[in-house]
Amino acid sequence: LFVEPGKKVYIGYYSKGDSSARDFRIESFQGQKLTHLLKADRAEWQDSTKKWRLYDYETRSFEDSLRETFHIGLGQQLDTALNVDPSDFVDYSGQQSMMSTVALVRHLHKQKIRGSGNFRKYSLELHRRTAEPLTIFILTIIGMVIAARKVRGGIGLHLAVGIGLGAAYIFLSKFASTFALGSNLPTWLG
Repeated sequence: LFVEPGKKVYIGYYSKGDSSARDFRIESFQGQKLTHLLKADRAEWQDSTKKWRLYDYETRSFEDSLRETFHIGLGQQLDTALNVDPSDFVDYSGQQSMMSTVALVRHLHKQKIRGSGNFRKYSLELHRRTAEPLTIFILTIIGMVIAARKVRGGIGLHLAVGIGLGAAYIFLSKFASTFALGSNLPTWLG
């Protein structure tokens, strides 16, 4: 995740139970050049201080292409403040459908800036919220046009066509959203 411009945080594994992370790494950049690297075997979220406590850490600073400062904190701990908290690593199933549209837009913007890989489902949900009311309106107009036509044989055929159009819409909608989540189709099209 990009936590701020020029600073990335990598986590190999996160445990929701105790809010700890393994293979924790913070990289600081200046332009395209790596200037500082902080690695830790384990990191734990300290709820009281709202900081990450790093255990068995090592730091590297790169002043220029020839000089490097290296420090190993084996058996030591280091508290660090980052713009990341445990809720950034927990993604509940169906979380996007529980958010309000304003919260969804904010969350989507934050995930895009951070370079998170799970923003597609949020983007799809935002586009779905826009498209479904319009689609329901269009299907209602089509249904009214079909139902308004009077024929001698009754309304059975018209009813079947209306139900068939609704079923086809639902089928194609689910099909397209599955492809959009799998990154084969743009989310706005899905």
